[in-house]
Parts: sequence; structure tokens; C-alpha cells
Amino acid sequence: MKPRTGFRTLSGAGAATGAHAAEARPASLIERLSQRVGEPFARMTGQTVMPIPLETSDGHRDEAEVAKAVHPLCDRWRDDEVCRESRREHLAELGRDPKTHWHRCEHANWCSFVPVFLGQRLLAACKLVCPGSMSEEAFRKNVELLDLLCESFSILEGGSASTPAEDAGSPGSTQSSPHTGLAGVGPGHHMVATAMAYIEQRLSDPELTVERIARNVGANTTYLGHVFSQRMGIRMKRYIATRRVELAKKLLATTDLDVKQIAYACGCHSRTWFQQMFRTHAGTTPGQYRRGHRRP
Repeated sequence: MKPRTGFRTLSGAGAATGAHAAEARPASLIERLSQRVGEPFARMTGQTVMPIPLETSDGHRDEAEVAKAVHPLCDRWRDDEVCRESRREHLAELGRDPKTHWHRCEHANWCSFVPVFLGQRLLAACKLVCPGSMSEEAFRKNVELLDLLCESFSILEGGSASTPAEDAGSPGSTQSSPHTGLAGVGPGHHMVATAMAYIEQRLSDPELTVERIARNVGANTTYLGHVFSQRMGIRMKRYIATRRVELAKKLLATTDLDVKQIAYACGCHSRTWFQQMFRTHAGTTPGQYRRGHRRP
């Protein structure tokens, strides 16, 4: 089959640096990608992301694992040779030029691959497929959001977000990253990813505020809030509350900590405030959630 050309891409080059890249294990990496990228993306957009492992711990690719990673919208064409060739071309494109890229496939769906780096290693990709009835502009926004979540994941997993102010520099800085966004908005794109990584590390801190995040990112509070809302489609304060509730759900389902301890672990020093926040975002009380979702 003649190679396809014309993939559309998000600009950027290089790879995020990280201290723990060599320690990553593909199985657990894919699980963490599902939890930290796929699940929040689905909540924000209603669309499904399929993480694909690209490299094993010994530096090789398990083609069987790659073949099993079929997006739900593509499942009916699992054995279609055209789709297989398209996937090979996407993966080859990542090998040649590891940037987020997309196209409209032979079945009229929108199809995108977003690279996931740890250190200098391209260990995985996130595949997003959306129905062709979606406008290209809407799909592009989804791709940008997924790219942003993958960058935040790479920063957090790679350990490079421990000093956000150093990572981000000034609002005009343009650090090299495989996920840097579209021309003219790259700095803001990276700024939001750095803010998200900072939030992840400090969910248990009751002093976590938009103002404090902006100081550590090296940005004006109003500007960062505007860029974050524009990129994520959610105000930063609400995003923080949502992430705290997600952490609380995990603790309620997997630990024996009492509600007050979980409230502290989620940055809430008032049980009443925690219960109100949880009910607002989860639609149920912490106790009811634990009874319905308890895992052994």
C-alpha cells in the first residue's frame, strides 16, 4: 500500500526530561495513563482515549500488545487491512517525527495519536478517535486537551515538575517539549501543563490556591487563570476541587482511613467542608460512595 501523507500535527520538538524514565514498566504505565489521562479526558469531553504501549522495559516493542490496543470506535474494523496499515503509518510517523498528529481515516472518523514521553524515551501513545460528524475545530480542541494532559503526565511521571518555577520560567519562555502547542500559544500551553503537575503534587496542601500556583509557575494570576480556563474548559479552582474528589474516591474505595483522615489527605481541614465538596462533585456522600465502591 502506498504510504499516506498529510497528517496534521501540533508543533513541537524534543522530549521532556525525567529522572525515572528507565524505571517505567509498560503495564503499569498504561494503567497510570488510563487513570490520569484517559479518565479525566473522558469526564471532560465524553470521548474515549486508548493508551498504546510502544516500548518494553528492555527497549523493544511488543507488537502483540500494540495490536490488542484497538479503540472502541475502531473495533468493527479490527481485522480491516486498511486500518492496520493506517495504524502502522501512524506509529511510523511517531518514529520519524514524534509529535501529536491526526487525520480523517478511510471510515470518515477523526483519528489522532499523541506521544507519551518519559525522559528521552517514547514509551507510549494515546489514540483518540472521534466520529466524523464532529467538526474539525471541535476535534482539534479535543486533541489539544489530550496533548496537554499527556504533557502533564510526562512532567509528573518524569519527576521534572518538582520545581515548577524553574521548569516554567517566565510566561514568555519556550521550553523544548514534544507536546508544545500550536504556534503562538506554546508558552501558555506549557504553563498550564506545569500548573497541572504542580496541582497533582500538592492536592493534600490546604494552602493550594490559584495565586500560589501562579507564583510557582512564574505567571500573573489572572493571566494563568484565563489560559487555564481556555485550555481546559474548566476554572482552575474547580479543577483542583475535582482532582481532590477523585483522590478522595480512591482513598474511600481502597483504604480503611476514616472520612476525617481522608479529608486531611485531600487538603480539607474541615470535615464539613470536605463532605460538602464531595457531595457537590460526586453527587453522593463519602460514606455512601465507600459502601458502593469498596474494593478488597
